[in-house]
Amino acid sequence: GPFSAVFNFAAQTILDAGDPINYASTIAANTPALHMMEVVGDDVNLPDQTIPNTTDNSALAGTEPLAAYMGLPGVSTTTTNVDGVKALVRFTDGNHGSILTTTVNEGSGNTVEGNTKVLVEMQTQLATFMATKGTTVLISDDSVIKQ
Repeated sequence: GPFSAVFNFAAQTILDAGDPINYASTIAANTPALHMMEVVGDDVNLPDQTIPNTTDNSALAGTEPLAAYMGLPGVSTTTTNVDGVKALVRFTDGNHGSILTTTVNEGSGNTVEGNTKVLVEMQTQLATFMATKGTTVLISDDSVIKQ
């Protein structure tokens, strides 16, 4: 109803300054290397339940629109560029905190074994990306990567 429209407008006005979509194209234009990770899930595992990948109510909300505005192509194999890699890696297992913990979210479909594989892959990707100064996104375990 009218209240929800007014509330949404007011809330978006307050949150705009902190919304990364507002800075996506500027960051992409001024950053030679960008590496984004996203948990998309699969037939068994749910996608990220903390930050949605997309939403039905807003075309600009979620990880996918942010990646699109930043011009990040999805990659599923090791990618190298001497000028800097810009890439989005989509994970089929894991959850929002998988880069730091193997904790399983109840009802998510994932397992400690699956989350451990994702944690190792995410940390390896991040370490390699940083060690190569953004010139390589290393995919070492494609069993947890969306192909």
